[in-house]
Amino acid sequence: MAIAAGGSGGRAPLKGILLWAGRLGVTVVVTVAILRAVGLRMADLGSIRVDTALLDGPRLTLSVGLLLAAFGASALLWRSLVVALGGPSLGGRAAFAVTMVANLGRYLPGKVFQLLGLAWLGRRMGVSAAVSTGAAVLGQVLHLVAAAMVGGALLSATGVLPPSWRHAPFAAGILAAALISWPGVAPRLLRTIWARQAGQIDGHAARGPGPKTLLPWTLGYVGNWLLLGLAFQALATGLGLALPYGLAVSAFAAAYLLGYLALFAPAGIGVREGFLVAFLGTTLGPGPALTLATAQRVWMTGVEALGAALTWPGLRPFHVVGEPADEEAGDGKGPS
Repeated sequence: MAIAAGGSGGRAPLKGILLWAGRLGVTVVVTVAILRAVGLRMADLGSIRVDTALLDGPRLTLSVGLLLAAFGASALLWRSLVVALGGPSLGGRAAFAVTMVANLGRYLPGKVFQLLGLAWLGRRMGVSAAVSTGAAVLGQVLHLVAAAMVGGALLSATGVLPPSWRHAPFAAGILAAALISWPGVAPRLLRTIWARQAGQIDGHAARGPGPKTLLPWTLGYVGNWLLLGLAFQALATGLGLALPYGLAVSAFAAAYLLGYLALFAPAGIGVREGFLVAFLGTTLGPGPALTLATAQRVWMTGVEALGAALTWPGLRPFHVVGEPADEEAGDGKGPS
């Protein structure tokens, strides 16, 4: 039995390594295919250049500030979902810390670690498992629906699709938003989420029906994408690239959504950049588009890492507005 156990233990790490290698291989193949479709080759990756004479320091600083503001808006939306589901009202700084640290889970393959991070950290802040899980999943769904709405405008405004299908992506995004915001859909969606997670929330029954409609949050996440697009445009102009706002916000949202749907790529790495080049290449040129796509990855990852590093020390269990901290919070367990 001991030998069998040891053999199984040896195979587990190997299986994990092969899985990671497979995902990396698929990511590279898909990214190269997208870049080749827009006329770029792997050799062109070495030609990425940033003209330092064109760099605009204030614009680059503004892009970082706008990106942090967008992350802050996302944190407030998540916090309001927690309250709507019957949870406590977390402090703004605490909610920002939770979302910034949880964001790092996007860089692990599987697309679930960010949600798990929100749920786990939410519990440490005194939010019940059911509410924490429900708010995390609802927030991610609405974030993606809003990205589909905003990003769909890109394909609707370009000649990529045949005329008869040109407005299909935008119409699909509007339809998805209408369906998810329809009165009565939210409680059903919540029941589905809680039923699927019943074995992972300590057997606690979900309390309260939750909001009757998700329309306010849908609009909130659309607004969040408009702010993210403004930050992306500021990055482009800071690099000396003239990028219209409408194209910036829709291309950024569409590329993010397509990168997210590439389940094999952690945080959509490679895939998001490839689609950004495809969307922006006609306006900026393939080379500058590739430079901007690469810069946005460094920019976004760097700001996320910085935000998480600065806010991590502020994560204190049970930091709830209007309520004193639990004296037994040090054990890291949520309330019963």
